[in-house]
Amino acid sequence: MGSEEKRRERRNSLLAGAAWAAGIGIALVEMQMGMDYVLGNLAQHASTMVRWLPMVGTLVLGFGGSPVPHYNSLDAMMGLLPMAAVPFGFFLLGLIRKDRAAV
Repeated sequence: MGSEEKRRERRNSLLAGAAWAAGIGIALVEMQMGMDYVLGNLAQHASTMVRWLPMVGTLVLGFGGSPVPHYNSLDAMMGLLPMAAVPFGFFLLGLIRKDRAAV
């Protein structure tokens, strides 16, 4: 009875492993096909994208430069520094702790 359960458990784990391997293989094939499609379309539309660059640059500078006049003092900019540094600090902490994590 016990040997029958072990045999079923081993067969099920092998089937689960095979299913995972097949799923990963299918995902990799689809990712490669998707990248081929994106690169093909990118080459086809590159001339159109080059014409968009001045418009996109103007929008980025307009949007990114809009809060600058509101923070014209050094004190206000230093007040914003912790809000920008905290997520970056958490990111660095995650990178440091990643090697120590138990799997």
